[in-house]
Amino acid sequence: MEFLDLAREAAEKAGKTAMSYFKKEHTFHHKGEPSNFCTEADLHSEKVIFELVKKHFPKHSFLSEEMGLVNNGSEYTWVVDPIDGTVNFSHGQPLWGVEIAVFKNNMPFIGVVYLPVLNELYFAQKGQGAFLNGEKIGTSRTKKLESSLIGLEVNYPAGRKVQKFPFEKFIRNIPAVLGMSASTAFDLVAIARGGMDGFVEEEAYIWDIAGGMVLVEEAGGKVTDWKGKALVWKLDTEKLYQHIASNGILHTEILERFKSYL
Repeated sequence: MEFLDLAREAAEKAGKTAMSYFKKEHTFHHKGEPSNFCTEADLHSEKVIFELVKKHFPKHSFLSEEMGLVNNGSEYTWVVDPIDGTVNFSHGQPLWGVEIAVFKNNMPFIGVVYLPVLNELYFAQKGQGAFLNGEKIGTSRTKKLESSLIGLEVNYPAGRKVQKFPFEKFIRNIPAVLGMSASTAFDLVAIARGGMDGFVEEEAYIWDIAGGMVLVEEAGGKVTDWKGKALVWKLDTEKLYQHIASNGILHTEILERFKSYL
């Protein structure tokens, strides 16, 4: 089986598993502070993906939000967020999804995001474009910040107590409509399909962003760190990424405005 075919199948099956728990009572598993948790749906979704990967590619490594790293010494690693937007999911809100990236060594070359409630399956492979439900997609052509929609995501509340990211200055001074979806995967695929023009995130783990970033870049957009440099990936559970994604056209302007407040 081809990698992309399996990633799409795994995302859809995991999403359908998660849907069986949607808008029902949940069992919560807290990871530190109260706002950082997973549900039984996260765990079951993760298991579906892991078992499929193990069946078809037993020698591949696997890195997931709940399971952590299963290092088999392979050049290929499947990086998985079984439910991105767990807070939305647990509150019965529709903006959540399954995100999968496949890495060769330290670079992602496949990205899949499935949003079950919206019935939207996004997928991309390096050099082959980005697609939504089989139709090719591309980023917006918005050229002016005054006409743009920019997404924001911030860290969990405890981390916010010590953060130095000047959100207030950025929010007050950027001439754009700003929004917060509480799902990084949703924000990134929104950029890929042209429904959002930019996105700034304070801190994210590799499984939050890798799949979505393949989609953004294959759709014609751009992704960098806060200094405008390419992200340097590390296949572990600890590294946090500060990043900006955009339609490409607005990237330099968003980046320069953002940097002026650091």
